[in-house]
Amino acid sequence: MEMKMTPCNGHVFRRLHVRLKKEIVHSGMPDLQPTALPATYVSAHQFRHWLFASDPELFVLDARSDYEHTLGRFKGAYVLPIKYFRSLFAYTEQLRPYQDKKIVTYCTGGVRCEKLTTYLRQQGFSRVYQLKGGILRYAMETDGAGFEGLCYVFDERIKVAVNKQSFKLISRCIRCGLLSGRMINCANARCNQQCVLCSDCTHAHAGTCSDACRTQPGLRPYKESGYYAR
Repeated sequence: MEMKMTPCNGHVFRRLHVRLKKEIVHSGMPDLQPTALPATYVSAHQFRHWLFASDPELFVLDARSDYEHTLGRFKGAYVLPIKYFRSLFAYTEQLRPYQDKKIVTYCTGGVRCEKLTTYLRQQGFSRVYQLKGGILRYAMETDGAGFEGLCYVFDERIKVAVNKQSFKLISRCIRCGLLSGRMINCANARCNQQCVLCSDCTHAHAGTCSDACRTQPGLRPYKESGYYAR
C-alpha cells in the first residue's frame, strides 16, 4: 500500500470508514484490470529530471477533474474538461496525435492512473509511464519544482502547496477574475459546484458561484471555510 503522510495541525477527515469496494475510483469499465497491462512507474526525482530536460517527446497527461487542475497542475500538462474520472476515457481519440510520445500520467496520489495507464496501453499507446505516488509523493520527495498553483486534496484542507522552490497561484476567482487559491462549494446546495472564489467575492455574494445561485431560495448559511459537510 502506498503510504503518504503530511503534517497537519488538526483532523482533516470527519469520519473514517473501512469498506470493501470493487472500485476505489469509478471508471465505468468493471473489466478494466490495472494489472493487465501496467505502465512503468516513474519516480518523483526521475520525473522532475524529465520535466526540466526539455524533451520534445515528453507528453504529460493530467488524469484529474477540471476543478482539480484549475487549482494547480504541472507546467505544460495536457488537461481535459472532465467532471468525473469515468468521463476521461471518452477523450481517447483526442489523445491519438500524441500516441507515439513518451506519455507520463499523473493524478493526486496515483490511484486513478493505475487504471488510466492500463487503458491507454490496451488502446495501443505503447510508451506510457505513471508518476509513482502522484503529486503528493512528488511534493514529499522533491522541492515540487514544475508544479504551478495548489494541489486539490479530498479532505477538509481542500488544497496543499507543492512547489517549495517558486510557488505561484494560477487559479482565478470565478466572479471577479483575480488570482486566488480559495476553493469553495457554492452555498446553493442544488449547485454545490466546487469553484475558486476569492474572499471578497465570497462575502459579497454569500458564498455563491453566480447571480442565479444567489437568488435561489433556501441557500445554506454562509460559512467562511466554504466547506459543507454532507
